[in-house]
Amino acid sequence: MRRISLFACIAAVAASVTLSAQRWGRDQIPGSGACFYEDADFKGDYFCVASGGEVAVLSEDTNDKISSIRVLGGVEVTVFSDARFNGNSTRYAGEVRDLAADGWDDKISSLRVGAPRRTMAGAMASPGADVDRIIRQAYREVLNREPDPQGMEIYKGKLILYGCGDFLNDYEGISGHEAYRGDLTLMYFVRLDASTGTLVGLEMVPMRIKRFRLNHASADDVLWLKETLDREGKKFGNWVELGADNTLTLRWA
Repeated sequence: MRRISLFACIAAVAASVTLSAQRWGRDQIPGSGACFYEDADFKGDYFCVASGGEVAVLSEDTNDKISSIRVLGGVEVTVFSDARFNGNSTRYAGEVRDLAADGWDDKISSLRVGAPRRTMAGAMASPGADVDRIIRQAYREVLNREPDPQGMEIYKGKLILYGCGDFLNDYEGISGHEAYRGDLTLMYFVRLDASTGTLVGLEMVPMRIKRFRLNHASADDVLWLKETLDREGKKFGNWVELGADNTLTLRWA
């Protein structure tokens, strides 16, 4: 796992370095990606980035000099006010004829071009889809970080929780990634043997984040969480049982 992560990091750095060398010109327009123009209304010189690409540091002659964006092939573009995906950011799913209207004219220092939305949706619906790749892409676009490993493991009687997620966050309203159900969370009630720390039991209460408040999840949402936890726990030999009060109880072999 460490070697895979290291390879991914090296590949990302290499991609960023390559793309950061972009200069104004007349690039070939990709079928899926985005083109960034020096002037409003897609005029003047431009450079293009294919879907899945990113520019961590815009070159000196393009930094803070983009005035319009043409989006191609159903991708989403995320732009940042500072280098290396820092500072303020916003996302565009369609062409932007004049960034001045959004207060972004000549203010972009780094950017990301996501995978086509229809491709991600199709992959989610296809058997054998590369789910890890899809989730990684969503985390990078929405949260600007790599995802945590998922699932729960009982190791030598001790509980390991991987990627519990946020209990309360302000991501509500970010569209395009509803399939990952970032609005759902869990309250964890753990029972341990006081002398050994061995896990005795774990009950979870499903909650839903709405309007920056926690509410009890609906029956359908609870079933979605149960199926997800069962799927992720399979490799660790555990599953969850649904109680009459919609609580989830961890079971393990």
